[in-house]
Amino acid sequence: KTQLFLGGGIILLICIIAYGQITGMYFFLEDYLILYSIQNPNAPDAGYGSGIFGRPFGYAVTPFIPFYYLFGLNPLGYYFVEIILYFLTALTTYFFASILTGNKKVAFGAGFIFASGYVGSESLYRLAIGWQNLLATIFISLSAALYYRYIKVPSIVNYLLAFVVYLFTL
Repeated sequence: KTQLFLGGGIILLICIIAYGQITGMYFFLEDYLILYSIQNPNAPDAGYGSGIFGRPFGYAVTPFIPFYYLFGLNPLGYYFVEIILYFLTALTTYFFASILTGNKKVAFGAGFIFASGYVGSESLYRLAIGWQNLLATIFISLSAALYYRYIKVPSIVNYLLAFVVYLFTL
C-alpha cells in the first residue's frame, strides 16, 4: 500500500511540476463567457445561460457554478482544480493500464508518461474546454477499464459498475 501512495504522490508531483505554472494564468476567451453566464444567467447575451436547464449549451457552465461561489473571479482556484482533475486523469490512466496489462510497472509508466507528457496540454490553458476534456477522459477510461474487467471476470457487479460509469459518462 505504501508503494501505491508513493506512486500516486510521484504522479501528483509530476502533474504539479508539469502544469503548476498555469495557476499564474488569467482567464482566456470562453472562460469570460462562462463567468459572465454565471453572474448574469438570464441576460440575453449570456451565451451559456443558467446551467443544465438554461440554453442549449448550458451544461458547459454547470461544473463551474459551485466553484464560482468558492473562488469568485480568482483564476488561481480554478486552475488548481484543473491540476487536480489532471492528476485524477493520470490516475485513471494508471488504472486503465493496470487492468489492461496486469503489470503495475507498465501501468505506473503509463500514468507517469501521461502526467509528464503534454498530452492534451493545450486544453489545460482554457478552463471552458479543459474541465470537460479531463472529465470526459476520466470517465471514458474508467468505463473502458471496468468493462474490460467485466470481460475478463464476468459478474453482474462488474457489469453494473461498468454500465453505471458508462451512463454517467454520457
